[in-house]
Amino acid sequence: MLAAAGCPQDEDGIAARHRTLEDSGLPHVTAAAARLARFDRDAQYAYTVQAATSLVLDQVRASTADTGEREGAPDGRGA
Repeated sequence: MLAAAGCPQDEDGIAARHRTLEDSGLPHVTAAAARLARFDRDAQYAYTVQAATSLVLDQVRASTADTGEREGAPDGRGA
């Protein structure tokens, strides 16, 4: 598997994770070890933030669709 352009490669870390995954004794994990050993922290962080944001927005949309108002919406009376 090739790294994305500009992504630094931690070859020692990849090799260590690959060995650990192969030593798991789990056939599917062993078969996927080469891909699983490559960890892109920035890409996984960005994906997680995007997924969490989407879930929150979906909940807000669902709440708005059910009631016509957002739960906890300001009532216009000030603080």
